[in-house]
Amino acid sequence: EKIRKREHAAQGKPKEKEGKRKVGGFLNRASGQSIYEDKPCAAKTETEAQQLAAKRLLDKLKESLGTNDEDLKHMTLVDGLFTRLMDPKEFQRIVYHGAKIPADQNFLPRTFEELLNNELYANTLVGLFPKIRQRAHVVLENVKRKGALEGDIMDARTETMLKPQVLNEAFAHEVVAMIKQVNRKQNAFLAQSKEFVAEPDSEQALGDHLEVSVVEDLLDDEKGYAIQEGYLDDEEGEWQNLLEEDVHNVIQHGKLSKGTTAHNISNERDDVFTCWLNKRECEEKYPALSYLIEQLANLPYELNRKSMELYKTSTNASSNEKNNHKHLNLCKLSDSHIMLMVITSEKYLVAAKTTVPLSTELIVEGYKKRLDGSTGENDNGLKVSATYHFNADWDASKGGRMCLYSTDKHDCSPTYVDPKADRLVLYRSRQIFNSVEDTIYEKGEIPKQRMSLTVFYNGPQVDNW
Repeated sequence: EKIRKREHAAQGKPKEKEGKRKVGGFLNRASGQSIYEDKPCAAKTETEAQQLAAKRLLDKLKESLGTNDEDLKHMTLVDGLFTRLMDPKEFQRIVYHGAKIPADQNFLPRTFEELLNNELYANTLVGLFPKIRQRAHVVLENVKRKGALEGDIMDARTETMLKPQVLNEAFAHEVVAMIKQVNRKQNAFLAQSKEFVAEPDSEQALGDHLEVSVVEDLLDDEKGYAIQEGYLDDEEGEWQNLLEEDVHNVIQHGKLSKGTTAHNISNERDDVFTCWLNKRECEEKYPALSYLIEQLANLPYELNRKSMELYKTSTNASSNEKNNHKHLNLCKLSDSHIMLMVITSEKYLVAAKTTVPLSTELIVEGYKKRLDGSTGENDNGLKVSATYHFNADWDASKGGRMCLYSTDKHDCSPTYVDPKADRLVLYRSRQIFNSVEDTIYEKGEIPKQRMSLTVFYNGPQVDNW
């Protein structure tokens, strides 16, 4: 019966023309075809047709990645992001900012090809294609408009030749944004898992680096931040010197990149340099930083224990449900949540210590106001941020102070925190905004490098923090 129906349906169908069919599509830069191949499909709606076309395109893209397609080397219109993503090293540098992917997050794609073969990402990409086409259209129209203003009118042949390249660039930008969005959701999901909670009754929770008042300040809804002096009990400054030495080795190894980008944080400044540290690599190459990271890795255990003890001793703990957020339930420190930051003028970055006085005034830019975490759909799982400063003899009158804000309003006055040595600043990632003010050096003064290490602890979102 099926054969009979198939034969009956085939009657009256026009025969396809003989010969090789011309194939257009995303990677054929000379074809002038649209992003969707001109293939017949059984889609009943326009949405289904777009989804089928997008899936065919992804299949074609996967196939091309396994060949030495010369076209891939020439797609550099706009900013060449698409071509750069094809290189595995560039892919990891652009998407993860050079950080090594930790073993506990093996769901993250390491190459563009891995991404396309991962259903989690590929299915999301299919839904993005209408947005990709729209973005490409806007970019191409802007290129045509700018050319027209200079008297250079783009002809139809040139437009059809450029369109595939513009589509590639739009695709690449959406890929990077999509990966970050998926990773944020994955991190937020992990933050809810009891499997990753730093157990308050474990041996690691027995540490006593934090004063009770510090934990109380962090839990205080009207404050939301706390400062612990002498975190490493380094009165002689021995650890500070060793940490500075490790940081200069990190600089010499070329690991710092300009700007700050962490999770949903993005802040490009000329004088801010950061890198993501890996625990194992620090154990092998940077012993002082490794020790500091080890202490900060124990911190969520201590915070969970002390916050629970404070909750239990509260007089109204049994009756006041609003105190539920006092149970921090912070997760263990992830290997991808450790960020080293050095703020200095780029020409003074390489030198371990500058001894030459300035011939003119120098302004070293800090970073603008930002929020490490987020809430709702944009939740990235971050609950508490901890920044450790190791700047011996820092002159706060020059600036460089850390600024903490309770809101993002322009008229909100910040709390200023000097980045003095052995000082740890804790704050709620989802509520407290932070920035670093500029540092101003006058003529004849010797500039310094401002150093800090920030770790981000995951935790479930309760009452918007």
